[in-house]
Amino acid sequence: MTPRKAPAKKSQPITSKKASNVKASSKNRPAPKQSAPASKSKSSNNSVDALVKKQLASLRQADTLFKDAVSIVEIYRKKHPELDQ
Repeated sequence: MTPRKAPAKKSQPITSKKASNVKASSKNRPAPKQSAPASKSKSSNNSVDALVKKQLASLRQADTLFKDAVSIVEIYRKKHPELDQ
């Protein structure tokens, strides 16, 4: 196996403080939070709605499966009373 060569580091240009457009007082303040664009919030709502619908469908399916299992157990209890203990 041959050793990999590390990529060459690019030097970053040195900037002077005078060229900075940021005011000294605003450096310590966090950037203001912007609200999500309407299209992004709508798509996130749609994805949440889709997930909720998917989970509800899974719960309905599980409920139906449980009811079927209960009815099968009842049938076998009637046919084989010795199993009921």
